[in-house]
Amino acid sequence: MNTTFEHKETFKKVFLHELKTTFNKDLNDSTVYERYTVLAKLLNQDLEQASQNTVNYIEKHHLKKTIYFSMEFLMGRLVTNNLQNSGHYDVVKEAFKDLG
Repeated sequence: MNTTFEHKETFKKVFLHELKTTFNKDLNDSTVYERYTVLAKLLNQDLEQASQNTVNYIEKHHLKKTIYFSMEFLMGRLVTNNLQNSGHYDVVKEAFKDLG
């Protein structure tokens, strides 16, 4: 289970580490684009893990699945929507508030 978004302090630590790893920058030296990129990367990793867990559960229990395909046209809201739908919005909001 991915615990990146479980607690505010954990998220801040992982976020700052990923910012350093990806862009070799500290928070004060990073741009909004770089921070957004790191947030999207961490969220994507979490959603991929959740998706894989679902696939594993379906296969293990021999369940049927329904596939729903929808296009997202409001790309600016996509990260916010994904954070809200995954239940991580409040953790990220509070962590970013602490980070400034």
